[in-house]
Amino acid sequence: MAERLFFRILDLGAMGGCVILAVLVIRCFLRKAPKVYSYCLWSAAAFRLVCPVSLSSWLSLFNLSVFGPGESLNDSGLITRVPENAAARGTAEVVRGADNLTGTGSTAGDVFRVQGNLSLGQIGSAIWIAGIVLLLLYGGISYFRVQKKVSKAVLMRENIYECDEIASPFVMGLMSPNIYVPFRLPKDQMEVILLHEQYHIRRRDYLIKLFAFALLAVYWFHPLVWAAYYCMERDMEMSCDEWVIRQLGEDAKADYSMALLCFATGRRFSVPQPLSFGESQTKGRIKNILRFRRLGAWATAGLVCLCAVLLVICGTNGIGKKNYIQFQNLQPSVLEIMPGESSTFSYRLQKKIRSFALYTEVYHKGSLYQREVKVCGGVGTGGIPFRGTGTTGFWAEGSPEGGYSTAHLKLQFSSEDAGYELVSELPGNTCRGISLSVLEASKEADKAFRKVSFEPDQDLVLTAVNASEGMLHGYSCKDYMENPWAAGENDLAILYRIVFSEKDQEELMTSLAISRQANALFEARHPYLGDASANGKLLAVLSGNGYMPGAAYTMELETSERPYALRVVFKEPLSDDHELERTMMRASALLLALTDNLDEVQWQYPVKEAGEETLMTKYWEESSLPFLQEGSSIKEYGSSAKRVQELLDLFQEEDISVIGGAEGPVSIYLE
Repeated sequence: MAERLFFRILDLGAMGGCVILAVLVIRCFLRKAPKVYSYCLWSAAAFRLVCPVSLSSWLSLFNLSVFGPGESLNDSGLITRVPENAAARGTAEVVRGADNLTGTGSTAGDVFRVQGNLSLGQIGSAIWIAGIVLLLLYGGISYFRVQKKVSKAVLMRENIYECDEIASPFVMGLMSPNIYVPFRLPKDQMEVILLHEQYHIRRRDYLIKLFAFALLAVYWFHPLVWAAYYCMERDMEMSCDEWVIRQLGEDAKADYSMALLCFATGRRFSVPQPLSFGESQTKGRIKNILRFRRLGAWATAGLVCLCAVLLVICGTNGIGKKNYIQFQNLQPSVLEIMPGESSTFSYRLQKKIRSFALYTEVYHKGSLYQREVKVCGGVGTGGIPFRGTGTTGFWAEGSPEGGYSTAHLKLQFSSEDAGYELVSELPGNTCRGISLSVLEASKEADKAFRKVSFEPDQDLVLTAVNASEGMLHGYSCKDYMENPWAAGENDLAILYRIVFSEKDQEELMTSLAISRQANALFEARHPYLGDASANGKLLAVLSGNGYMPGAAYTMELETSERPYALRVVFKEPLSDDHELERTMMRASALLLALTDNLDEVQWQYPVKEAGEETLMTKYWEESSLPFLQEGSSIKEYGSSAKRVQELLDLFQEEDISVIGGAEGPVSIYLE
């Protein structure tokens, strides 16, 4: 929970930082204008730091091209990063020994950890919380120290107190704020000081500063928030000074400036305290008072309009430059459509989009069974329109053996010529339960507007079919995009993916020849078996894409001498069948291909024979892989993402025996 909140704060801080920079620049152009306008602009920065949801506007700061590929504002207002490799299903916790490496793996998790330490997210969130506690503790101590000083203050009248322990006047209090002034102030100074402090109370500045201090505590790590706090406090004080001058007239400037000089503290940066107002920044305030001039009605109206426009620019999300798909009237977080039903959606594409592709991924018991590009077409003239509406319809055909044999998805865009029917076979004709989920936005967004913004070449799961012989687990398309392991939670998952691209159709088809899985696996390739984090990452990617048995395991490394070996030890018995053999072969081939100096992969797990449990170890090395031609090496398949894809394609060929080789994998039983 704390880790998730920490990352949310980082996202909000990134957005707020952009707005703070914008306000700082705007203040430079408004330096001769009354400070009340600069003071108002800080509300946009505060809004961005607090609220994850905002309206969209074509005036928005976030329409700028700098907020482009790889980092975009979604409709909840947060910065979302396109996950090239979504969270992995497996984790690896490792500890280094003298000659080997041991660790444990789990199928429930998506964060790599080093045993004895915490994940980076947990470390960051712990430091963040500690910083908040320390700053709030500091603020509380400062408050009680000031409260102790004024505890013997003498009531002068109403809510005004005189105190001999303070050097300058301030407002203090939350529900019923009081004004505290030093004893024996001259009458002329007392008048201007009380006007200043009473306007703070009238404008509820004591609450605003408390709120600003709370934000500072939450974002204590953010230098721009500190700068914003300082500048906001400065604008707050100067706008109060200007109001006093407007009330007393131009002739009061000299007396007011002299009063400020009497309470000058010499501090250049005021210490943040949540509830008290010490008089500081004296030099800048006096200069501002001396150059202050009343504005005419037209100038005031112009500045009010300008300030309103600037608030819209800084406080709204971008619109118009983003591609989006929006499904209509979707209330539940996971919409399940039974065969024969349909859902409508609207969409809009940028003019630079040139092509699109629809393809399917069929997962059987967590492993990728089939991947096929169904349609690759153009956008605009001769293709689908840049904007319009569409319909997804779904039905399934029954199997004579029971259950379903075929799933049909019909996708119809608003163009009469842009209608497609995607047919997928359901491997294993015994799936009794079947449902379909459609693309949805984050659960934090307004349930009435399921709009998903995306970048060119970002892969989207448009619809997903879930099927199972037993209990059916419902997952949304968003779940499948973020967590590949979700495809293994049901017996069958068919993902209908769509991608819109700035490439032409031929280039798009070429890029789709290499799957997401191949790219993710190639990125996890590493040269040294002794690299703890690299081993964990590779095993996590394998688990997350269905290339590892779904059970807890311990990883051990033998690196003292050749052959260098990786041993995966499962704690619980596995079903020793053809499917397990196939899974071990695939995982072994990928591990050997993607770890340069790995010579051998060993699988160890308990089995029961004649009522007794024994430990079986199976060895896979290059010579026991069935698909290698004579003279070729498994290491060649790790040289590029294209070669990794070739290896994955070999896995899907039905005529390859998983035993293969001269002897196949070596099996040893240990008592």
